[in-house]
Amino acid sequence: MLLEQALFHLPEILTGSGYPRQRYEGGIVAAFSLALLQALNGRNVPNPISCLHAERPFRGTKGWNRGDSATKRYLRSDLYLNLERLEVGSERLSAYGWRSYNWIEAKFFRKSTSNRQQNTGALLADLLRLLVLVPNSTVNSGTEKKIITGRYLLHVYEALEPNPYLSISRQTGNGSESRKWLQPLITGGFQRCPRIRLEQYETAGVLREINSNLGDLEIEFDATTWRIGPTFDMGQKIRQYLCLLTRIDSFTICRNNTSLTIKPNRTVVVTPDWSTFRSDIREHVGSWINIKETESEQPDESEVIDETPETDE
Repeated sequence: MLLEQALFHLPEILTGSGYPRQRYEGGIVAAFSLALLQALNGRNVPNPISCLHAERPFRGTKGWNRGDSATKRYLRSDLYLNLERLEVGSERLSAYGWRSYNWIEAKFFRKSTSNRQQNTGALLADLLRLLVLVPNSTVNSGTEKKIITGRYLLHVYEALEPNPYLSISRQTGNGSESRKWLQPLITGGFQRCPRIRLEQYETAGVLREINSNLGDLEIEFDATTWRIGPTFDMGQKIRQYLCLLTRIDSFTICRNNTSLTIKPNRTVVVTPDWSTFRSDIREHVGSWINIKETESEQPDESEVIDETPETDE
């Protein structure tokens, strides 16, 4: 698929002769945008740059109240890709992961971001954003509505493996185990995270990085991760990058008696209804999840033109 194809352009853009060195997260988003433009140009898409939108607001000009206060916050996705214009989407192609509206969260871990607990929490926060805040656009397929929204996590490491930057394992009563939600994000291929309740599973330190008020969330998901990195270590004087792209294929997120499930076949189950999901889960996450500095600024109308249709009712 197109996003997966773009991932394999990243090593050239990050390390090729004559390309600028990237040292910040915004640079990684820009590099992936260039990779996506290359993929779109390869398909002769007219005006391909109009398919991309950086810092796209999840909710248009309407914000969330911050916690219990009236202060507004305007959460944004790092990158958005609209593939509707390609007109190649089909029921059969959807089985390979093709979606029309694609939301991408990005993380860049380098030597200046070496706090493992903080990095692990930041990755979990982006996962929650993708599961909860992304608008759920659907189309009618027979008697069912099916999702046409894609959720991707791009994470790049200035290393050969994620281990120097993430707390891969957590302590248990009998020793330690790999974090169940983290393994699908860093292991190549299709992986599954069984259901976990965050406040029962995660450490207090990691929960603080997303916001401890979100500990009552339960998540489970299936994901496919692609990896591309160096085949050998060139030494510490050479910047080397491991590039990972994770696609969320299906998931369930619960809080109290409210849940949203998107199945592998793209059908959607919400309990008890969409209104309750928005008030009990989406509002809860939007109000409490830790934000970036730019998310305190209200979007203007030009930022939300051609919004992704919210058709989840």
